[in-house]
Amino acid sequence: AVSANSEKIGAEELQCKAMAENAQRDLDEALPALEEAMKALESLNKKDMTEIKSYGRPPALVETVMQAVMTLQGKEPTWAEAKRQLGEANFIKTLVNFDKDNISDRVLKKIGQYCRQVDFQPEIIGKVSLAAKSLCMWVRAME
Repeated sequence: AVSANSEKIGAEELQCKAMAENAQRDLDEALPALEEAMKALESLNKKDMTEIKSYGRPPALVETVMQAVMTLQGKEPTWAEAKRQLGEANFIKTLVNFDKDNISDRVLKKIGQYCRQVDFQPEIIGKVSLAAKSLCMWVRAME
């Protein structure tokens, strides 16, 4: 019985070690994306926000990015709400200081739906709007 137990413990240790290695690998991939997203956010200025806000009816990709941003912030994912938030003086600061460690599973699930869309890629969105590209990077980093 002792031998069977020590084999079981050894297997559990290996499993834990593998999980820890996977978690570290995920972290190693996520941190550069987060840093890049934060730099992109900090490079945005009032002019960039005005560019997005100026759309009466935004391009579909810009609207999708803003819906994702509003969802993360726990706001209504509508264009009207997005325009209101973009008008806030500290909008970018709110995103930079966002509490990324306490995003609910429900919100993460919704964000995942945006991130899985084929064209929800910074490179693609950047062709439509550079400001929306930075916001897309941020959303993906939060996910």
